[in-house]
Amino acid sequence: MDWTARRSGAGTGTDNGAPKGGPTPTPGQSTLWQDLPAVREAGVLEQLTPEQCKYQESMFEVLTSEASYLRSLQVLTEHFLDSRELEETMIIREKKTLFSNILRVREVSERFLKDLEQRIFKDLVFPDICDIIHYHAQHNFPAYIDYVRNQIYQDKTYTSLLKNNAQFATVITRLQESPQCQRLPFMSFLLLPFQRITRIKICLSFQNILKRTKERTKEEQTASKALASIIDECNTQVGKMRQMEELIHVSQTLEFDKLKAIPIISQTRHLEKKGELQEMSKGGTIFNMRAKFTPIYLFLFNDLLIITAKKG
Repeated sequence: MDWTARRSGAGTGTDNGAPKGGPTPTPGQSTLWQDLPAVREAGVLEQLTPEQCKYQESMFEVLTSEASYLRSLQVLTEHFLDSRELEETMIIREKKTLFSNILRVREVSERFLKDLEQRIFKDLVFPDICDIIHYHAQHNFPAYIDYVRNQIYQDKTYTSLLKNNAQFATVITRLQESPQCQRLPFMSFLLLPFQRITRIKICLSFQNILKRTKERTKEEQTASKALASIIDECNTQVGKMRQMEELIHVSQTLEFDKLKAIPIISQTRHLEKKGELQEMSKGGTIFNMRAKFTPIYLFLFNDLLIITAKKG
């Protein structure tokens, strides 16, 4: 965490854009900006108001959370993806589906972290970083969306391999026992990019930054754009993924018997409501005029209503 060495360019070797020897905290070190030795020695904390210090901490948290996330991605790619033993238990298609575009996702994280480091470690008190966030949200984060789209097939492939491939299950279990996994299962690493899109801590950091930017300033506008572009895209894509998964499930549930089957799965269709109702009809004979109730199950889509009866 030598600020002088960082600013002079020492100890900043890279490998394919991945920061090495950088000032970001490693596991076990403090992740607070105010605890950096250079910040304390320079007496910066006495020159800033409590609110200004909180603003610095919020931006620094974006960097430290990204560094922690990248370390976990490296475990996924270097420990699992690059494992020759694991590769021998799968065919090419299964491996491609299981790991998706994780190397591209890792590359995006490396570039993002590198840009954050260059901005944050340029000065003891660093300016706004939301323009960096906004740029990466617009140009690089779509790689996460591709990963999210594949998550349904990824989960099914993993479940199938565990159930039907004893050799795969054995190797995965052994790899999970490595100390670098910190007792976390393989699936928790696969879900990292998915969680980064939906509920990642970095979004909370963006919100903290947004609260502390001055009103009606360029910083506030940039922070708003960064936050909106990421959250809107995440919600849209995750929503589409869930809708498609629901359509697939409904399609597998329905049997049209003697009727002409209707193709349920469509990019433009989504399920609005589903549930059981009672169909009321008149009694069948002159001696039985009481209403007759028959249970039916309805699937209401945005462009289609399907009335069904439960089998059995």
